[in-house]
Amino acid sequence: MIRIAAVALTMALSTFSFAATIEPVKNDGADTYTIILEGEITAGDEKHFFQTFSDKVLDGETVASVQLYSKGGDVDEAIKLGKMIRRLRLITIIPKIHDGISETDIPSGYRLRDNRNQACASSCFLVFAGGIWRIGNVALLHRPFISRDSSRNYNDLERERLQKDAMNLVVSYLKDMEVNQFFIDKTIQYSSQDSYQVTQQDAESYDLNEPVPSIEEIVLSKCDSLKKSDKYRPGGIEKYLKYQQCKFPIIQELKRSAFIRELRQHASVLESKSDAIKKYWAFVLNESNN
Repeated sequence: MIRIAAVALTMALSTFSFAATIEPVKNDGADTYTIILEGEITAGDEKHFFQTFSDKVLDGETVASVQLYSKGGDVDEAIKLGKMIRRLRLITIIPKIHDGISETDIPSGYRLRDNRNQACASSCFLVFAGGIWRIGNVALLHRPFISRDSSRNYNDLERERLQKDAMNLVVSYLKDMEVNQFFIDKTIQYSSQDSYQVTQQDAESYDLNEPVPSIEEIVLSKCDSLKKSDKYRPGGIEKYLKYQQCKFPIIQELKRSAFIRELRQHASVLESKSDAIKKYWAFVLNESNN
């Protein structure tokens, strides 16, 4: 049996000018940060991402979201990133087109290194899928593929099995991230030499920018129920705002609990911190055990 991990599994539209930068940037007009990933997704990005995220949280800052500007890259690493983002209960943001006008939420403190990255293409969509709430619609989808160099020593039967395994891996992951079947079908339908460009109508029709169902139900179990149609009914705006006021403290608590869980698994991120910070988080970890 051929292990899929032994080959280079890729989703990308073109060659890259640089590996991904992963940088925390303060949001305009807020006391929160977003982490911006721009460029090619490569092995080691998940570790780099968590170190960047942890540095801010351990210093008492709030990281609210992840912004993605990438043409794709390594599929395995993109899936690791997406799973990490989901575990940390973060929002993911990509560029969007609204009524024909292109929009981005890039903070003024950051300038794109390459304006061609103003999209989320290929394996970038796998990272985007990890968000508990996904914002944006400029995404290009196509199936994963095995690099020519990796498949050179396999016969056609072996390459067929590898390709099927690769596609099954991506489909299984997107289903686990609660992505609508429409986008999963488009991902597999379009070849590695082509792509499907998501539209504003797609995003609206297939709930791309809605909270993921499992997380939404956690929130709803602690807040008054809310239907999508409520805010369009008499008194609906008040009910909607009440729900929002209830939701955000719950999300913040989910994020804090999620970070503590991850910190137990990656305690090495504390090594470069001051003794005071180490002592505080040691106390937090101890208290969460009780």
